[in-house]
Amino acid sequence: MGCPAKRITGNAPRAPHPPTIMWSMNSGSMPGYDLINVVEVTDRTVAAREREAAERVVRYPQLLGAGPAHFWLAEYDGRWRIRGNAELDPWDVRTSLASRLRFASEEVTGDDERAEMLDLASRLDPEQYEVTKPEAGNEWVVTGKRYRVIRGHEFVRWGDDGPEPSRATDADPGGGHAEEAYVFDPAAPTTPTDAALRLDLVNLVPDPQWVSPETAADARAALTAYPGVVLLPVCHRAMEVDDAGRWTPIGQGSPGPGQARETLADYFRLMLPRFPPEDWTPGDVEEAVKAAEHLAGDPATDFVVAGRHFRIVRGIRMIRVGRDGPEPARPSDERLYPEWLADTA
Repeated sequence: MGCPAKRITGNAPRAPHPPTIMWSMNSGSMPGYDLINVVEVTDRTVAAREREAAERVVRYPQLLGAGPAHFWLAEYDGRWRIRGNAELDPWDVRTSLASRLRFASEEVTGDDERAEMLDLASRLDPEQYEVTKPEAGNEWVVTGKRYRVIRGHEFVRWGDDGPEPSRATDADPGGGHAEEAYVFDPAAPTTPTDAALRLDLVNLVPDPQWVSPETAADARAALTAYPGVVLLPVCHRAMEVDDAGRWTPIGQGSPGPGQARETLADYFRLMLPRFPPEDWTPGDVEEAVKAAEHLAGDPATDFVVAGRHFRIVRGIRMIRVGRDGPEPARPSDERLYPEWLADTA
């Protein structure tokens, strides 16, 4: 089941993949969810990013999923925006909302409002885990604010030499993760290469032979219910490839390539001496510790340390959107109990 063709607006050079065009804007909690608004690139810095992006599409033509879905807390206050960092489980987003409500309740003056916030917090994250199962669900309205557990995916471009490394035009943002307080605006002006990427992502579903029938069915249903795609800020992570060509991530994703290099340096400096893998000799560990001294300031994307190949890889993150906003967690995303309660259930 595919999605209808999309209308693209704007006056722009031809994208790497010719866009196939679109629907009109609809009303609702996310107007423009089905709109890709392409604009002509005139700024030199943006033009440089476009050239590099177009070159990478040729060199790394495949889009492959990079791990399981991620989940965020989203708040609607006239516009949908992300609150907090990504989690690997919808239950963790619910406990994050409970914590947020408990802290926020200390600042309110009305007893009824405070009671409403604490009531939802106690249902999402009960204090007596062994007695009360926390409440599931994806959406709540409390004290006039609307919250939703939303889902997204990370992809990487792939070529003959493996995953796409970070680009020369990728920069390290200041502060924390760039998705914090991210505001959804699918109709915002976008460049030709980002428009082409959104069109490439819009119909992607997992291969049925690698997922459960429930997961495959939910993915197909999402094409119709949430037919648009927005791109989150990219992330970067260090990865190691083994002799069989398998790539393994090291540590968490980072907003910028420099921060991912620092994560790799910390792995060499702090983790390897304490927990060396079986195939690492003391000499290998010593070489890695020495390499860490220069790694953080090195602009390279590929490193060979102790005979092993490491790369700073660029990740593409997306969230599906529809008429009512960003896609919530799917039924197939849910476990019966959260991880911290499973042993007592």
